[in-house]
Amino acid sequence: LVPATSGGTAFGGNPLRGGRLLTLAELSAQSTLSPSTIKRLFKAGKIIGYQPGGPRTRMVFPEDAITQALHPERQQPEHTSTKLPGPQPRWKRSAS
Repeated sequence: LVPATSGGTAFGGNPLRGGRLLTLAELSAQSTLSPSTIKRLFKAGKIIGYQPGGPRTRMVFPEDAITQALHPERQQPEHTSTKLPGPQPRWKRSAS
């Protein structure tokens, strides 16, 4: 399987590990979300999804894709530092 290029792999992981994959229609029927909402969340990178045949082919999602989107604190944070790179602004530097 090839991870989707539209940011659907925001949470990482192997799609074949621990569970079956659902199609867009199956995931929509399982959850209360419409197919267009699921596509929008996938495009925004909020839920995990894969397109095994590449772009413009069917999308498949892990069974727990919606649960992962609702509880992102269970996932590993990608970047924990809040300090931005680069020099400090002049107004933040201490006066010498």
